Amino acid sequence: MSFTGPIINKGSGLNREAANTDKVIMLMAGGVAATGLALNTPVRIIALEQAEALGVNAAYDATNGIRVYDHLKEIFRLA
Repeated sequence: MSFTGPIINKGSGLNREAANTDKVIMLMAGGVAATGLALNTPVRIIALEQAEALGVNAAYDATNGIRVYDHLKEIFRLA
């Protein structure tokens, strides 16, 4: 699979003219590749446990001085 980047449709205001049915969010983060991931490779994560299985966890954040896992936790909490 080749990652070509997001398609952004810019609308007026908050762009809430039509109902959104895709229910998709994208998080792009910098850092080092976790155990189960490769750099520049998109991954679809549907549960926090899947991210943890790929090596993105609290220890990953602490080791690399970043907050990817914290952001993922918050995304799933709000979802």
